[in-house]
Amino acid sequence: MVASVFLEAEALAEYPFLQDWTDARFAEIHDTVAGRLRAAYGSPLPADRAVFLRCGDGGRSVTWQVGDRLLVLQEWTVIGDGDVEIEIWLAAVDA
Repeated sequence: MVASVFLEAEALAEYPFLQDWTDARFAEIHDTVAGRLRAAYGSPLPADRAVFLRCGDGGRSVTWQVGDRLLVLQEWTVIGDGDVEIEIWLAAVDA
């Protein structure tokens, strides 16, 4: 796991700016890691071939073919009862 956050509904109700701030920081993390992976491994696979490690309420995934393995960078979001959990995963999986 590259990054993870859990925002409780109570905190978001009192400090609504936390959601926007967190979304922006996680976008920066994702884009930085994706840029470094592009520099190291070239262009990722087309979006329709992206692998998702987990399913949630939102997210995005970028996948590279590296030899006989897939390198997956996924941002994952789940929302439950007002709580928000966001994670960024980096994993190598068999193709």
